[in-house]
Amino acid sequence: MAAITATPAVDFSNWSKLQHLIGHSFVCLRRLFKTRYLQFFNQVWDDTPTIGSQFYSSVIRSSPNNFHFFPVQVTSIKNGNSEDWDLTILTALLLNISRPRNLTIPEKQKVDMEDQLLKDLRTIRNELAHHATRRITESEFARLLQRLKTILICFGEDDSELDKLKDDIEFKSSKESVDSESVKAMNSLNVIANRSFKEKNYADAIKNFTMATTLPHIPAKDHALLYSNISSTRLALYEQTNSASTAVTTADDERYRALKDAKQARNLWPTW
Repeated sequence: MAAITATPAVDFSNWSKLQHLIGHSFVCLRRLFKTRYLQFFNQVWDDTPTIGSQFYSSVIRSSPNNFHFFPVQVTSIKNGNSEDWDLTILTALLLNISRPRNLTIPEKQKVDMEDQLLKDLRTIRNELAHHATRRITESEFARLLQRLKTILICFGEDDSELDKLKDDIEFKSSKESVDSESVKAMNSLNVIANRSFKEKNYADAIKNFTMATTLPHIPAKDHALLYSNISSTRLALYEQTNSASTAVTTADDERYRALKDAKQARNLWPTW
């Protein structure tokens, strides 16, 4: 389980702004995926399990060397709802789907350009995710911000809207109310839940992680991490109690719940 640590929010302001801008890229990447799907397969992607399962069987399973997804990602793809896909899934699909041979030269050049932008976006995301301190200097922030804006504008976003989004994020971050007692209680519950997880008592871990999410005024990043931990624990619980992999058919399925929790984590912290 990922650890929750208390660090002053001001230390992460530039890092947080960049993360939120990357989170904003999900919208244009989903749009790009649907555009390419229509272009490559002459079919509209309608976000249904029918098209998701068909796509998985005919495209992903037929090219196993191109795609390397975890079980929860496979489930998400099969469910077909692109709103549930994170940056990892979207970039993997966009970069690894085989192109049709009948693309014109301008179309190939456009796809090549888009693929390079996708790789650049993924590189920036990885730089931020693995940043040693998450304290971004002003010069580093300016450099990464310009790279991000260039990518998003090429994917159809408006320059002024991106600036407004950045300013809104800064305002919201400065207004975030954090209760120190809630943070202490959250950390205690997190320790208990992590211990239960290590002991493979997944139901108890889920209970304590969930209790922590109900505490008022905890940092959004930590709130997201709790839901991410719940999602991972639900998958572990499913694997512990099910010997065979089957399709997700009901809302009682732990994999379905894991997807919902992962989506909630992303809603709270877009690039989690």
